[in-house]
Amino acid sequence: MTERRAIRVLDTIADIGTLLALAVAGVGQFMPWVHVFPAKPPGSGAAVPQIAESVVEFQLWHVMHSGTALAVAAVLVCLSLVFNPPGLVRKLLVFLMSAAVFTAICFEAMIFTPMPITPAHAAFAETRLSVESGFTVALVPTIIAGVLCLVRMIWTMTLSAQPAAQAEIPRRDK
Repeated sequence: MTERRAIRVLDTIADIGTLLALAVAGVGQFMPWVHVFPAKPPGSGAAVPQIAESVVEFQLWHVMHSGTALAVAAVLVCLSLVFNPPGLVRKLLVFLMSAAVFTAICFEAMIFTPMPITPAHAAFAETRLSVESGFTVALVPTIIAGVLCLVRMIWTMTLSAQPAAQAEIPRRDK
C-alpha cells in the first residue's frame, strides 16, 4: 500500500468517525441542556412557567448557533468523503472542518457564560444552572469530532519537503 493510499484510508476513517460524532451531537441539540433553580420557591406564583419558557428560548439561541456550525462541519466532512481534493484544497477543507467544530464547541459552552451577550444571558447570569443530559450528549461528541479534526490537521498540514538544492545550508569558512 502506498503512502498516499494509506493517508486516504486514514482520512476516510477519520471522516466517518467525525460524521458519527456530529450525528450524536446533533441528537443532543434536541434534548434539554440546563435546569434553572428559580430564586422563588416553587408554588409561589407564575414565575416557574415563565422561567421554564425563558430557559427554552435561552437554550434555543445556543442550539441555533451551535447547530448551524455542526451542520457546516457535517457538510464539509461529506465533501471530504465524496471528493478527494489534492494538496491545498484538502488543507483548506480540513481547516474549515476544524473551525466549524470549534465554533460549535464555543456556542455550546457559552451557555454558562456570565457575560451579557444577549438579554437572555443577562437574565441568567445570576442564576444557578444545572447540567442536564442533553448538554453532555451535545458537547462530548462535538469535542470528539474536534479531536478527530485536529488529528487530521496533524497529518494533513505537514510541511512539504524542499528540493535538495534549496535545503543546503551554506558553510562558513573558519
